[in-house]
Amino acid sequence: HYKPQGKMLYFEKSELEAWLRQNPIKTKTQIEQEAQRYIMNHPAKR
Repeated sequence: HYKPQGKMLYFEKSELEAWLRQNPIKTKTQIEQEAQRYIMNHPAKR
């Protein structure tokens, strides 16, 4: 990021796109599938 006048932050578009690709946001379906897999592989201990 860049702060030429000290008040606003500026980002290069390519840097933002690279960051977004590096930190993907999971969809609701992906989260539900992961939860199902976890439940199947880690049964409740009683």
